[in-house]
Amino acid sequence: MAILSAPCHALLLPGLLLAACSQDPADDDGEPLFAGAVPELRLELAPAELQRLRNDPRTYAECTLREDGRTTFAGVGIKLKGGSGSFRDLADKPAFTLKLDHRRAEQRYHGLARLHLDNAVQDPTLLDELLATELFRAAGVPAPRVTHAHVWLGARDLGLYVLKEGFGKAFLRRHFAKVGGQLYECGQSQDIDGDLELESGRGDDRHDLKKLVAACREPDLTLAWPALAAQVDIDALLTFVAMEQIVGHWDGYTLRHNNYRLYFEPGSDKAYFIPHGMDQTFGDPTASVFPQPVGMVAVLLLRNPEWQHRYRERVRALVPLFDAGQLQQRVEAVTARLQPLLQAIGPAQAAAHLAQVRQLEARLAARALDLQRQAALPEPTAPAFDAAGVLPLAVWRPAHTHDDAELQELQVDGERCLGIAVGKSGRCSAAWHTEVVLPRGRYELQAMARTVDVAASVDGKLSGARVRAGSVHAGPLTGTDGWRPLRCAFEVSVGLGAVELAAELRAVRGQVSFQLGALRLQRLLR
Repeated sequence: MAILSAPCHALLLPGLLLAACSQDPADDDGEPLFAGAVPELRLELAPAELQRLRNDPRTYAECTLREDGRTTFAGVGIKLKGGSGSFRDLADKPAFTLKLDHRRAEQRYHGLARLHLDNAVQDPTLLDELLATELFRAAGVPAPRVTHAHVWLGARDLGLYVLKEGFGKAFLRRHFAKVGGQLYECGQSQDIDGDLELESGRGDDRHDLKKLVAACREPDLTLAWPALAAQVDIDALLTFVAMEQIVGHWDGYTLRHNNYRLYFEPGSDKAYFIPHGMDQTFGDPTASVFPQPVGMVAVLLLRNPEWQHRYRERVRALVPLFDAGQLQQRVEAVTARLQPLLQAIGPAQAAAHLAQVRQLEARLAARALDLQRQAALPEPTAPAFDAAGVLPLAVWRPAHTHDDAELQELQVDGERCLGIAVGKSGRCSAAWHTEVVLPRGRYELQAMARTVDVAASVDGKLSGARVRAGSVHAGPLTGTDGWRPLRCAFEVSVGLGAVELAAELRAVRGQVSFQLGALRLQRLLR
């Protein structure tokens, strides 16, 4: 296998996870940054450069970078980064990409030509990206190293950031036998057939991407599968997909064709997926590890019965990586490193961070138990629909990301219901979940819901009551209303795919009831 980051591989060393995987034996370049004290980074821009960044935040302006008041880097490229949920402008808490070799070709920051400063607005623990990348590397999947930094923009204290190494040649050199191949960056929710940006490599005719897209679009599977195996390292892809599900990377390649890099290694010309943007992982302890994929490469992979079986075996082999005790030790060690800095910034901020960390620890412990449950499940079999093509859904389990959300079975208008109510925190992201294994085809999730005083958040991130099949949903419902039907049509693309179904409430006030007897699947004719 061409990937070099396998010394921490779970199949060999499940008990040596996080103490070792932050170091890459192939290259210790920059290691003091990722193992040492949290640096103070000051970003200084001349007025004209600051205005340029305001006018065109996605294009590099020029800044001076000062580390700990001692080391100065001049002529550094700086631009704003972030997707629709994390992007903030200069007046707020922006995220940055820094390019050290913008003006000086040989200039490096602890060996890095490029680094990212993530604002963590979607991760109040500041830990998701760090834990997820360490787990990926422990599984033998290339992933960037992560630490933290205290960032200033001019005279303004922006607070603590997540510092992540960029995907440059130094990164590739540590993880692959050969450097110099095509490295592509996806845009917002772009699959491999989108307008991917060539981040490094020679030439831009995209012949490698075009061949891979053609394999995924080949209707004859007896031709498509060998074509995929010729262009992708199937063993590495199985591990990548499994790890995205294990850490709950719902916004990654497999489930959203988002947040990834794709590297074609010279010589073999085989493609390897690299994870990115994992600041919203570990959210749902019961998230399925047997997904209904969206990314076209993952779809083709899991349509192959042999590879699907190997995938389930790979999940079982990787689950021991998710060791709750070791993860808690890692969380405590990093938290102890960050808390004094947060206390200096403000005691209220330090207390809020610590409360978020405790919730994360509870989710990690719950996730470890649920992964063991899922790994012990037998090979899937398709359920029996009745003569009308209906499958009742009687068994549901509760899941929530805010501890005071209220989930209970109750009687409403004489009907047995699944209820969800917003708790005292005023922020509810909770659901009743079930999972069903379905053969290829089209289906509709059906429900009857009643809402009482349901209010969504102003920013729309908590948007009401709905039902969901995978990433497809129906709703949301808000306000107060009587029984309303919800219908969510979706398609299963793999031969026998597990689909996660949910009846959800995402709100700041109110409650919803779902009639248990009305929750069902309807098989649809094509």
